[in-house]
Amino acid sequence: MNSMSADKKEGVHKLKCFVMMPFGSNEEYSRGNTESNYVYNYIILPGIKEFEGKSNTCVNITREVDKNISGSITKGILKSIASAEICIVDITGQNPNVFFELGIRYSLRQKTTILLKQSDTPIPFDIQGYRCITYDCFTPGPAISELSDFLLSSYIDAASVDSLIFETFPKMQVNIPGILTSFKAPIYINTLSWADWWERLREVSSLLRGPFDNGYFVPEAILGISNGGLVLADFLGREVLKGKPILSLWANRWLDANSKSSLDQACIYFDNEYNKSTLRTIKEMHPNKKDSFTILLTDDIVFTSNTINQAIIFIKRELGVSCKILFTPMYANNIDYLNSISNNLPFGYEDGRIFGIRREDYLSQLTTPKNFLPYGKSLGRE
Repeated sequence: MNSMSADKKEGVHKLKCFVMMPFGSNEEYSRGNTESNYVYNYIILPGIKEFEGKSNTCVNITREVDKNISGSITKGILKSIASAEICIVDITGQNPNVFFELGIRYSLRQKTTILLKQSDTPIPFDIQGYRCITYDCFTPGPAISELSDFLLSSYIDAASVDSLIFETFPKMQVNIPGILTSFKAPIYINTLSWADWWERLREVSSLLRGPFDNGYFVPEAILGISNGGLVLADFLGREVLKGKPILSLWANRWLDANSKSSLDQACIYFDNEYNKSTLRTIKEMHPNKKDSFTILLTDDIVFTSNTINQAIIFIKRELGVSCKILFTPMYANNIDYLNSISNNLPFGYEDGRIFGIRREDYLSQLTTPKNFLPYGKSLGRE
């Protein structure tokens, strides 16, 4: 067993990661143990490091390798499988011990179990429905990015499930005192109440209502980013910006490695035909605007600024660089992430002339000590 301890950092969420992979002694890898170590050091570790940077987390990694001792699953391995929030499993070569441990993992944890494999390893029928990252040792970059994105999307979505067992038995509970308590649904400890959530919606509404009624801020459309952003956009369209179209931009964080090379890396999550057609419709509905569009962009939480920056770049690419974009979320994981988009926030938009709110007052509204939104989405903190 090989372990790497993450640096201890204050104010970050600390996670355990357990890596299960062959040692290579049964020819699972063409270059045996050397290739096993390569996959771990040059694909898995960089992917986790990239995830740490995006998510403000600190990941403690333990690696278990099968050294060709059939059935040698120790108590320590079982405890690691149970206690790790993240489990990365390389099924290359279809090693029996690795699959046995994967089955144990699926029976104990509803998430986050990530499968890896080389391109010549078939996926058994039983787990074909689950996302598996295919990697190439000669070009590890795409797999590193895909692993990081997979971790980030699972970390953000507290209600996600990637275990067949927890999907089949949604009310199943696993309780190992001092190690884990697993439920298909998220455990609502320190969760934002619906009353507080509605109060925050009213704050956003109040901020926008005056400028809209007075004609100082009248967007051509309200764009919500994926599901959470669309909920906020729908509320604002109904209650404040009446008569304005409510549309969604899909942040596609599930891109496979083969498609990434053909997309605009500056706005890769949004560079797809669904989003292009949405913005094309806005242009067609306002042919005289050219590139002087005004857009309200919303989201429920800013986890990092990466998604928001990509959305802004994409909108300006499609509607014109002079397009004015006001962005307002409900919450932010870390307000420091908003520095790169200050000019798009209410206190910086149009040099702060329209909304009349101080930076400190606005940013204070985006913070909450809670762990989850009322519908189970993680706010990404302890």
